[in-house]
Amino acid sequence: MSLRFKTLLILGLIFALLVSILSVLFYRFGTEQFYAAERQDVAHDARHARAALESELAAMDLLNRDWASWDDTYAFVEDLNDAYIRSNIVDETFTNLRLNLILFVHRSGEVVFARAYDLESGEEAPVPPAIYDAISVLTRFPDLQTGLQGLLLMPEGVMLVTARPILTSQGEGPSRGALIFGRYLTEKQVRQMSTHLAAPVAAYRWDRPEDWPDDVRVASPSLSAAAPLLAHPLDAEQIAGYALIPDIHGNPALILRVVESREIARQAQMALRLFIGSILILGLLF
Repeated sequence: MSLRFKTLLILGLIFALLVSILSVLFYRFGTEQFYAAERQDVAHDARHARAALESELAAMDLLNRDWASWDDTYAFVEDLNDAYIRSNIVDETFTNLRLNLILFVHRSGEVVFARAYDLESGEEAPVPPAIYDAISVLTRFPDLQTGLQGLLLMPEGVMLVTARPILTSQGEGPSRGALIFGRYLTEKQVRQMSTHLAAPVAAYRWDRPEDWPDDVRVASPSLSAAAPLLAHPLDAEQIAGYALIPDIHGNPALILRVVESREIARQAQMALRLFIGSILILGLLF
């Protein structure tokens, strides 16, 4: 074996070793950065989906405050006058405010008036019995200026609820009770989230695991109040972000799932192939 051949062989082996080492290092550290960015991106969208629900609750709370801090409501919860009902608790009120439930609770804890409405059929509906079980929580205000809002899991559906103390138009007390507004979370609202995020969004009830797809079953043990967001690849083409939302009792209520294509992962794989290809070409030229 000639010296020239031995030299080329040694250089070739050194080159192959360097390419292998650089490829492993790039894969371990370079692509991991891509994958971390991918997980952050889809978790960010899951956070946005959760924020959409929180924004809807905040808008409901503003409506509730306008009604609850009103002299007419302050008088009605005591005298239950028919004029207030005829003027305010009509079908148009439910459709205009997009509400499924309006409920008045006297300061004694008694529900003095309640009405439910089906927005899809445009007809009055039975008041969901489960709302009565939540009254003790919904009327426990920390102060006169602070309301309560959150989710309730009912047999009829997932309901967004807000509650406010009933005060005068000047926002003064003493409180005469509580006003509760409710709105069901519908498929239309979930589709609107999908349109806003430009990615499919799905909502799964925590109390109905039999309806969960396999990936939600895998992700659910990692979701908690301390860690409400999670990102997990579904396959080589898709990645999902999950957001856990509690109910008004602080218990898990809803899992929102956002699914996105793994564009960042594809870019990482392409970058890896270009890097290795460039090194090989440079090595051959050398």
